[in-house]
Amino acid sequence: MSEKGKLPEPAALLRALGAWMIGAVILLCAGTLLANAAGLGEQGLGYLSSAISFFCAVAAGVTAARYSRAPRLLTALVTGTALLIVLLTAGFLAKGQGMDPSPLLSAVSFTYAGVLAGALCFPNPGKRRGRSRRRT
Repeated sequence: MSEKGKLPEPAALLRALGAWMIGAVILLCAGTLLANAAGLGEQGLGYLSSAISFFCAVAAGVTAARYSRAPRLLTALVTGTALLIVLLTAGFLAKGQGMDPSPLLSAVSFTYAGVLAGALCFPNPGKRRGRSRRRT
């Protein structure tokens, strides 16, 4: 059966969301310590926030590609879209209609870039390439 039209499994998307959440908690704690120690200003916090967003999306992309049987590019795009739906919904619930367009564009671009980088650039350790050698 061809994998061309397959969509990623919901379990793979849930695992990717979980990887994003775990990464966000760890990186936000580390980023807070770094920002306090370095005394970062508003511009520095913006760069730090973008980096955290990117690396959390990389973790989600790697996880989604690892647990999905669908093609990697399709998996990355569907995972990025699902993450953005969750993030933008949470943002609108928390902030309301007063959200600025600049952080929204930043969230969209870094989420898609990170998920694509994670899904396409990191090999799947579960699949071996070539023949495995047996010693008897």
